[in-house]
This record gives sequence, structure tokens and C-alpha cells, in this order.
Amino acid sequence: KHKRGRDFQVHITLIFMFMEAFIENLKFALCGEGNKDAENEEVKPLTPIKPPRGCLLMHPKLGYAHKMIHGVVYPPFADEGAIDILRTVDWSRQGDILIATYPKCGTTWMQQIVLSLLHQGNRIVGDPMEESPWIDRECSLLAHAERLRTGSLDTTDPIGTVNEWISGFENLIFSIDANGSQTSRRCFKTHAPWHLLPCGNNFSKGKIIVISRNPKDTALSMYAHYRGLPAFAYRGDWNHFFDELFLHGNVGHGDYFQHVRGWAQAYTAYNDRILWLTFEELKNDVPHGIQQVAQFLNIPTDQDLITKVTQSASFDAMKEAHQKRIQAGKQRMGSSNHFRSGTSGNWKGAYSDAQSKALDSLFNKQMANIPIVTDFGNGLRYHGNELLSSPTSQSNDTSEIGSPISPFHKDDLSQLERNK
Repeated sequence: KHKRGRDFQVHITLIFMFMEAFIENLKFALCGEGNKDAENEEVKPLTPIKPPRGCLLMHPKLGYAHKMIHGVVYPPFADEGAIDILRTVDWSRQGDILIATYPKCGTTWMQQIVLSLLHQGNRIVGDPMEESPWIDRECSLLAHAERLRTGSLDTTDPIGTVNEWISGFENLIFSIDANGSQTSRRCFKTHAPWHLLPCGNNFSKGKIIVISRNPKDTALSMYAHYRGLPAFAYRGDWNHFFDELFLHGNVGHGDYFQHVRGWAQAYTAYNDRILWLTFEELKNDVPHGIQQVAQFLNIPTDQDLITKVTQSASFDAMKEAHQKRIQAGKQRMGSSNHFRSGTSGNWKGAYSDAQSKALDSLFNKQMANIPIVTDFGNGLRYHGNELLSSPTSQSNDTSEIGSPISPFHKDDLSQLERNK
């Protein structure tokens, strides 16, 4: 009964927070100016938008609802008081797993892989976004529900405890072992930058998997994602999103490069507890990536398990399962286009020359001395801001080319220490 009551609170809170934004987007669609192809169709600004309660707008007519958490842009659901409590309490326990990514860098994909490994391939993962909860989001929603109940809507005022919140959605977390028994291992996700990690003492008892993706594909995927979620009340076209929001870090969970740089510093400090993968290299060799994840998490594997997980984590299988949940009314998170393409290098058809050069310039400045391998597709790869390979050249660095899942060079840790 307690769990059902908590679930009811969360659903009421979602309705309360997002209804106004949904109505605004519905009006927008009924006016005949809805954007079916968010990447190619320009959108005309309409009348001023009324933001969801307690939220700010990036633009009075184009929208993009958000909250500011300690100077960083967060989604409309964010509750600063709840997030601050998470940051000061080490709620991790032995065996816990945290998937940490910048948005649209392969988060749900990695959730699917980890959950499938935990299940030993013997149970179909339901909704990876449910079974591997977004810890900042779930706790924010439960805290907000409590604020509604008590009449205290100051989101900077701490309310509730972490244990109470986690108990409120623990029914979503059920890792099943090969014998059909519930295991003690829990898997969570976060998009938080390192300095806002939602766990005290740096998630000391668990392990963290970080995934990075090239910023050009990331931005394009983010745009389609936010246009598909009514809660953000966003009507801008691609040019507005890229030129005014993404380039300036005015998107969910802040600046892309600061996010990467922060987690790179975390890796050098806690590399025994952090596994760093890249979206592109994982895509190039999925079985190898799965094997690396399993080894990092101390999960025994054989070829049969690797095959099962590879199949369950394929883009087509995950997209089909997502659409079935939507049709059955069982999908609580994510938009209808949550699984957009699952590929790399699609940015080339969307960026103007000026936009591509603007991001290249920012990339060259921000990624200097940050030893992350970034793959822009079609053979264009960088280590930090140094070119590794291009479609018309061959890299002299044979240790990196063709070496799957290797975002860091062997001397990277000492280099990062020197750059602190």
C-alpha cells in the first residue's frame, strides 16, 4: 500500500507539473504549425508561452522550460532541495551501479546492457528507464509531491530523506539472477555534471560507467528529444537551439564540454571505480563493449550470454519494445522519438558550414589537454583536440586506430593530474 501510495503521488506530481506545458504544445499543434520533422522544418514563433509552474523559459515565445540548479540548467522536474540532500548523503551500497552521461549519449542503451547482464540474459528487460531509475528525477518528483502535500513549494528548502525517497520507487528496481531470485545489485542513472554528483562521498561503495559521444551528434539528438517532450514547451527551430542554446551551454545539465571535462577529472581520481566508454566505439564493436562492462562489474560471461545481451541491446529491439510500451500506455518516461537513429555521423546533413565551424572552434579550445577520444564519424577522430585520423589521412597513432573502447591513452591519467 505504501508503494502504491508513493506511485500515485509521483503520477499526480507529473500531471501537475507538466499539464500546462502540454496544453501549450497542443495549442501549437492545432494551429497547424506543429513540427513533424524537428530537424528540418522551421517553426514560427507564436504567442508568449506560459512556463510550467516554478520553471524559467530560455525564450518567451520559443520556450524551453528549465530550472537552474547551482548555476546549471536542469529539466523542469528538478528540485534543488532534494538534489542537495542526495549530494550530501552517501546512499550507495556495495554492488551499486551508476550510469553517468551527458544527455543523448547512449544512456538508455547502457542501461539495457547492464540490466541484461545482471539478469544473465534470462529475463527480458521491461523498461530500462524504469528498472534503472534516474535518481535525481525520481527523488525530485517525490520531494515535490511532499511539498504539494505540505504546502511548502520552496524547492531550495530540503524536505524528506534519501531512504524515504528510494523506498518510494524501490519497486522499480528488481535485478533478477539466473535462478529467478532478486539480487542486491541496483542500477541507477544520472546526467549530472561531476560537481553535482547526486551521491555524497562520490558514490563510494558502487561503480560508475561513463559514456561520451561526439558533440555534433549529441546536439542534434538533444534537439529532437526536447522538441518531442511537452514538459520543455520548446518551439524553437534547429538554428535557435544550436546557436542560442547548445553553443552557450543553455541546455539540460549544462555545457557539454564542462560536463566532459568534469567527468574526465573524476576518472583520473577514481579510475578503479569508473569505466569510460564512447558511444561510437561501442557501436563499432558491441560484443567487445559488453564484455568490458561485464568484466568491470565482475559479472561472469560466456559467448551465449554476450550474444543474448547483444541482441537485447540492439537499436531495433529496443525501439520496438519502446513503441509497444507507448501503445500499451505503459511508457512513463521518454518521448515517442526517444530512439531516433542510434547511429553516428548523422550531423552532417543538419549543420550549416558556419555551425560546424563554430562547434569545431569551441571543440578545439575546450578539449585541449583533455585526453578523450572523440569520433565524429567517417574516420574523423580526435584525441583531445589533436587529430588522430580523417577520411583523407591515416593516423600515426596505431595504438588508437581500430582499438575498440579506448577513450584514454596510457599516459592520460598523469596528464590529467598535471592539468588539475
